[in-house]
Amino acid sequence: MLSLLDKTVRTAKWHGQPLPETSQASVKETLNGDFVLTFTYPITDSGLYHNLKEDYLICSPTPVLGHQLFRIKKVIEGDTSLEVIAYHISDDIMTRLVSPFRCEQVSCATALSSMVMASKSPLGDFSFTSDIVKNRTYTADKEQTLYSALLDGKHSIVGTWEGELVRDNLALSIRAERGQDRGVVISTHYNLKKYQRTKESSQIITRIHATSPFKQESQDEETVLQVTVDSPLITQYPFINEVTYTNNNLKTRQELIEWASAKFRLEGIDKPKDAIVIGAFELDGQSVHLGDTVTLKSKLHEIDMKKKAVAYDYDPLAKSYRAITFDDQAGVASSPSSGSLSTLASNLIDGNKRSEDVAIDRAIENANRAIEAEFEKRKVAIDDAIEQAQSHGEVYADQLKAGIDGELSALQQQMRQQEEENNRTIRDLLAKAGANTDLATEAKQRISTAENSITQTVNGLEQLSTRVTESAGKLSQAETQIQQLVGEVSSKVSQTTFANLKRRVDSQATSINQNQSAIALKAEQLYVDGVKMVADSALLQASSNQSLIVQTKAELRVAMDGIQSSVAKIDYDSLTGRISSAETTIRMQAGEITKRLTSTDVDSKLKHYATVTTFQEVKDTVTGHTRTIGDHTNQISQVVQTANGIVTRVGNLETSRATTATVTAIQTQVSTLAGSWAVRNLTSRGTVLSQLNLNKDGTVKIDGKLVQITGTTYIQDGVIASEKIASLDAGKITSGIISATRIGAEAITADKLKVDQAFFHKLTANDAYLRQLFAKSAFITQVQAVTLSANKIAGGVLTATNGAMKINLTQGNIKFFTNSPSISREVTGYPHQWVSFETGTSNGKPCGVTVIGSNRWNNWNTNDGGFVGIRAWNGANNDQIDIVGDKVRLASSPYTNPDGWSIMTLPKRLSIDAYDSSDRPSSVLNIGDIRLFRSGTNYVSLKDVLHQFNHNFKHLVNITGRGDVLLTWDTIK
Repeated sequence: MLSLLDKTVRTAKWHGQPLPETSQASVKETLNGDFVLTFTYPITDSGLYHNLKEDYLICSPTPVLGHQLFRIKKVIEGDTSLEVIAYHISDDIMTRLVSPFRCEQVSCATALSSMVMASKSPLGDFSFTSDIVKNRTYTADKEQTLYSALLDGKHSIVGTWEGELVRDNLALSIRAERGQDRGVVISTHYNLKKYQRTKESSQIITRIHATSPFKQESQDEETVLQVTVDSPLITQYPFINEVTYTNNNLKTRQELIEWASAKFRLEGIDKPKDAIVIGAFELDGQSVHLGDTVTLKSKLHEIDMKKKAVAYDYDPLAKSYRAITFDDQAGVASSPSSGSLSTLASNLIDGNKRSEDVAIDRAIENANRAIEAEFEKRKVAIDDAIEQAQSHGEVYADQLKAGIDGELSALQQQMRQQEEENNRTIRDLLAKAGANTDLATEAKQRISTAENSITQTVNGLEQLSTRVTESAGKLSQAETQIQQLVGEVSSKVSQTTFANLKRRVDSQATSINQNQSAIALKAEQLYVDGVKMVADSALLQASSNQSLIVQTKAELRVAMDGIQSSVAKIDYDSLTGRISSAETTIRMQAGEITKRLTSTDVDSKLKHYATVTTFQEVKDTVTGHTRTIGDHTNQISQVVQTANGIVTRVGNLETSRATTATVTAIQTQVSTLAGSWAVRNLTSRGTVLSQLNLNKDGTVKIDGKLVQITGTTYIQDGVIASEKIASLDAGKITSGIISATRIGAEAITADKLKVDQAFFHKLTANDAYLRQLFAKSAFITQVQAVTLSANKIAGGVLTATNGAMKINLTQGNIKFFTNSPSISREVTGYPHQWVSFETGTSNGKPCGVTVIGSNRWNNWNTNDGGFVGIRAWNGANNDQIDIVGDKVRLASSPYTNPDGWSIMTLPKRLSIDAYDSSDRPSSVLNIGDIRLFRSGTNYVSLKDVLHQFNHNFKHLVNITGRGDVLLTWDTIK
C-alpha cells in the first residue's frame, strides 16, 4: 500500500497516512537512469485526494530495496481521478552545482568524496559510496550539475568507473555489479507470457577518435596523443558514426589504440541496440531483479541468449513485476536523452568556488552518512538474521531434541526388551538346572532345613561370642533355665496367658509342625550321640546357612529361643490340640538333655570342634550342570551351564542384626547366551547396581551410577541426552544451538570472540579492536593512527592534528599556521639545509623572514659565519633581501661551466668582476654615476669629474684655437 508523508520527512521507517483508494500504481526504474512512481487516485467523498500536493512524499514498496520515498512533482486532475507522478527523493540533489575538480588514479569512492567536496552547497542527509576499487582518472574542467558529474554520459563518474547506481532513499551507491546471474531460464511454454524485442542502430559507433593528454614529470607543456580506431564491423554499415573518447592515463599510442579497440570488443558499441521486454511467471521460486542476468529461450522467436535486466515495471500494490526489460549491458544516460533534469541543470550553472575546509567537512559528512546508512541497513539485516537464526536454531534444537528423545526412548525400549528377554532366558536356564535364582532366598532355605527355630541368627552369634569365656557353672545355670522354661511353657498353655501366646503366634512365620519335627530330631541326636552329636548337628546347621557356631552353649540358647518361637508361633485356631503334645515332647527332650549334658562333656567336645567350614555342591542333571562353592565368610559362587548358555554368579551375604526377611546379598552374575553376553551386579531383591549387556541385535548397554572411561575413546556416531565436558576437540560440530553463553549456527552473538583465522563475507561492528589488519580495499571516513605506512598515499588534504600545517594535494600547496616552520635536510657529514619561515622584527616592528640556506656548522642558525643563503625580510616598513656568502655568482650556465659575474663579499676584498676574464671587454655596466671614495666617508663623483674634463677641454680649444681637439666629451651631459 502507498502512504503519504510530509515533505520534510527524511526516512521511510514510518509509512505515514495510508492511501487505500489507490486504483493503479507503477514503479519504473532504469539501470543508471530514472526512478519514477506513477499512480491513479480516485476523487471520492473521503477527500483524501486533497492531500496529494506537489512536493509531498509518497512511501512505496519497491523490489529488493524495500520501501522508498518519492517526491510528488506533477499532479494531473481529471474528471474522476488524479494522475500523480513522483520522482525518487534522490532527484532532490541532482540539480546541485559542482565546481570543477579532478581525481587522478583513485577509486570510485574517492571520486564521489571529491564530488561532494566540490559541491557548492551542502548535500544534507544524502550520502555517496562505492564498492569499485579499480583506479580511474576523472576531470571536470567546468562547472556542472551533480547529475552531469554523476550520471550524464560516458564522461560521468558512473560512466568512467563503469558502475551501476543504486538509489536507496538518501543513500546512493555505485556498485560494480548491481545484480547477479541467478541461473534463471525464461522460455516459451514455461514461464514466458509476454515478449517484445526492439532493435535499433541509431546509436551505433563505428569510429573512435581517442586522445590522451598528460604531462611528463620533467616537462611544463602538456603532451597530447591522438589515434583513430575503426570498428571491425565498419564495412557492414552504410554509414560511419564517430565519437571522441579521452583517457588521461595512457602514455603511448599502442596503449591508446588497445583501449579504444576494447570499446568495440568489450562494450559492443558497434552493434545495434537489442532490447527485449518480457513478462514472466515466477515458477519454482525463480526471481529476477534489476541488474540480474538470465537466459532467454524461445524457439518461435529464435533466441537463445543471456540478457541483463536493465529496467522494470513494478506494481507496488500487488508487489509483483509487470514487465522486465533486458539488454546486453547497462546504459549510461547521455545529455540528449537525460530528460528534464539535464535540461534544468543546463540553466542553473552559476556560482563560485568553495573553501577547501568546508569541502573536506562535507566529504567527511558524506562518508559518515554513507557508512551510517549502510551500517544501519546491515545492522537491521544482521539483527533480523540473528533473530531468524535463533528461531531456526530453536526449531532445529527442538527437532533435534525430539529426535534424540525419540531415539533414546526407542533405544531404552529396545534395551528393556533385550534385558527382559535375557533375564527370562537366564531364569529358564537356572530353572532347568535346578538352581535358585536368589542367593538370599537360597540362604534362607538352607537355614530352614537346618533349624527353623534359628530366627535370630546374628543375635545368636553375638550372644555366642560373648559367652565363649563363660565358666562351666553357667552351663548348669543354662540347665536350670531350661527346666524353668519347661514349667513356663506348661503355664503358658493356661487360659490366663493364652492372649499373650496368641500375639506371639501372630508374629512368627513357621508352623509348629516344623519345629516339633526339628526338636524331635535334635532330641534324638542328643540322646543317641550325646553332646558330640549335638555339636556335629550344630556344625551341619551352621554349614547349611553359612554361619559358624563355635559354642555348644549357643546351640542350647538357640534351641531355647526356637522353643519360645515355636510356642509363640502357635496358631490357636488350628493348633490348640498340638500344644499339649509339644509340651510333652519338650519335657521329654529337656529331661534327656539334663541327664546327658554336663560341663565336662561340653568342654571335651568343644576341643574337637572344627574351626573352618566350607561347602561344595555339584549337581548334574539331564538338562544341565550346576556347581556351588561357599564358605563361612558369607561368600558363595555358582556356575550353571545348560544347552542355552552359561551363567556365573558370585555373591556375598550381608549379615547384621535383623530378621530373615531383611537378610540381603550382593551377587555378580555373568551370563553367556547365544547372541548375547551380560555382566550384572545385583542385590538380593534383583535390583541392578550396574550392568554391561551385549545384545543379539548389535546394541550394547552400560548401566551404572558412574561409568569411567580412560584412554582415547572413539565414538563414530553418538547421541548424548545430557553431558558435561571439560574439554572438547572437534573437527566439526553441527547443532541448532550450542550454549556457551550462546553460539548460533547462522549467527554468533558473544561478548568475546577469539579465532586464529576467520573469513567474513561481511563484517559490521560498532567498535573493532584489531591487533593486525590486512585489507585489500578499505574506505574509512576517519583514521586515527600512531604510525601510518604505505607505498602510495593518494588523498585530498593532509592536516596536522594541532592545526600547525595543511597540505592540499589536490591544489598542490602546503600551508603553515605556526611560528618557524621549515622544510629541512639533515645528513651526517653534510651541512644542514633548510627552507624556513621565521618571524622577526625590523626597526621595532614585526616582519616575516623567509630563509633559504645552509649552515656548515651543523646548526639551524641564520646569523653566524657558517650560514650561506638568502634571507627575505618583509614587514610594514621593510622590504629586504640578504644574499649571504663569501662569493656570490650571477650566472647563466650550469655549475660545471661557470660564467657571469663573480661578486666577492669578504671585508677588504669586495669586488665585482666577470667570472671569465675573456668576458671583461664585452662587459657593460649601465649606471648613472660612480662614487669614488678616498676614505670611508669622503668621495668624488665620477660623473662630476667627467663633466669637469669636458668643460676644461672646451676652454682649451678656445684658448689655443686648435681645431684638432676632439670634442668627444660633448656627448656627456
